[in-house]
This record gives sequence, structure tokens and C-alpha cells, in this order.
Amino acid sequence: MSTTDPSASGCEPEDVYQARQHLFDASDSAYFGHVNTQNLADIQTTAKWGVQYGPVAFMDAYRDKLTDWASQIAWIQAQIDGLSQGVQTVANALTDTDSQAANQLNQIKNSVAAQETANSTGPSAPTAPTPPTCSTTPDTSDTTPSATSPQQTGSYSAPQ
Repeated sequence: MSTTDPSASGCEPEDVYQARQHLFDASDSAYFGHVNTQNLADIQTTAKWGVQYGPVAFMDAYRDKLTDWASQIAWIQAQIDGLSQGVQTVANALTDTDSQAANQLNQIKNSVAAQETANSTGPSAPTAPTPPTCSTTPDTSDTTPSATSPQQTGSYSAPQ
């Protein structure tokens, strides 16, 4: 994780901390809810309800329902724990991405500022255009001498 100004990030560390803390609290509550519900199911015995058909039938249905609720609460706790990990992963990714974007923006700003500084010293002196280059290599495509011009040899001599 890079260190930049936290205000440049869209994901404030304090907000992430608070969200994670709420999820930890919810996970703890779900855990204790699961344990307490399972304990309630475990104490539903014939010693408590007796051996008569009516109370035993109710005890069995009640215990089954408590066990089912305990399982559902455990599933909810697992979902909360997964969400908590996901929140942290997303927060890390957003912080890294925001930090990278902030760094890139700062680089662009610095580049523009450097260009503006260079331009503020005034326009540079104009440079003379580069003259075209001429080749003195003889044209060998036509080797017949002409009557009006001397044969080209690669050098020029003034007429006498």
C-alpha cells in the first residue's frame, strides 16, 4: 500500500475501520447467538420435559427448530466473516488504485508545471531552417555527351 494523502483516496481509513468493526461485532453476536441457540437445543431433554407423549413431541420439534436456527445463525456468521474480508480487500484495492491515480495526477501536474515554467522564460530564439542538402554525385543514367553542355564529371568548371 502506498502512502499518500488520505484525503486523495475515496476510501477513508477511518470509515473502513468502522465498517470492519461493525462487521466484527456482528460476527461476534452471530457466534454467541449460534452457541446460545445450540445450548438451548442441547438442554431440551426428557429430564426437563418428562416422558409423556405430548411434551416429548413438543420437545423434539422445539429442539429440531433450535438446531435449525443454530445452523442458520452459523451460516449467517460465515457470510458476515466473508463480507468483512471482502470489505477489507475492496478497501485495499480502492486505496491502492486511488493512490496510483493520485500519483499519476501529481506527475501530470508536475509535468505541466515544468512546461509552464519553461514557457514563462519567454520564447526561445528562432532557429534558422536547415538548408536542403545537394548531392554532387554524377548522374550516370545518360552517358552520351550533349552538344550544348560539357559531360558531367562530378565537378563544375566555368566556361573559358
